[in-house]
Amino acid sequence: MYCVHCGAEGAAAFCAECGQRQDPIVGKDDSPTESVDAIIEAVMHWTESIQYETVLGNSDARNRIAFVARDTQQGVTGEDLLAVFDAVSPVGVSLVKLSKVIVPICDKLGIKTDRQAQHAFVAPPGRVLLATLCAMASKSLVIAEVRQDVEKCYLSAEIPATLITHCGKLQILLEVRDGYVQVSLATTISAQWYDWGKSTRLIREIFAAIDNDLRDQQAQQLASSDSASFRQVA
Repeated sequence: MYCVHCGAEGAAAFCAECGQRQDPIVGKDDSPTESVDAIIEAVMHWTESIQYETVLGNSDARNRIAFVARDTQQGVTGEDLLAVFDAVSPVGVSLVKLSKVIVPICDKLGIKTDRQAQHAFVAPPGRVLLATLCAMASKSLVIAEVRQDVEKCYLSAEIPATLITHCGKLQILLEVRDGYVQVSLATTISAQWYDWGKSTRLIREIFAAIDNDLRDQQAQQLASSDSASFRQVA
């Protein structure tokens, strides 16, 4: 149950967050039921929505993503190493610029590594989308594109280059199904036939991160509910 005053989850007779009694809120037209329903719908909307902007419109969701991103350490990328080499190399040819020219050409020639996989998550769409965004933040993946449909959300991000792999692209499609959300991941590593397991590991780690985040969200919900019940008894 959601608090009709502040919107916090786990409210019973009293809200564990603001301490307010859950009496109906009467609007100007003295129709308490409609007012309460409108507030509850507004509060619950983000968890039941697959809309990117709706989920990010919730402050708790934004704070959760920011917390994950804050604890993430960005490693040294392949571009960083090439930039260092360019700074000290007497050759006079920028490897960074050369790489940016070669990679698109290789993509057009079909020289790339593609991997894809799907997984179903039984959870509200908004929470799955939030968990996905947190998973991306945990891998320091910056969203480059968002495309939206009524029951679908498409995200894409660049996969940084490493010492042994060129840069690539991660595509994520979330689709609301009957009782679950299907998350499809697809990776493309440019300019090479093999990526030595990089794509497979990334996909596996993202699915694991989504699952762990959903479990953590559920644990926090239960903790909030137990806290509300304790306050009510007290």
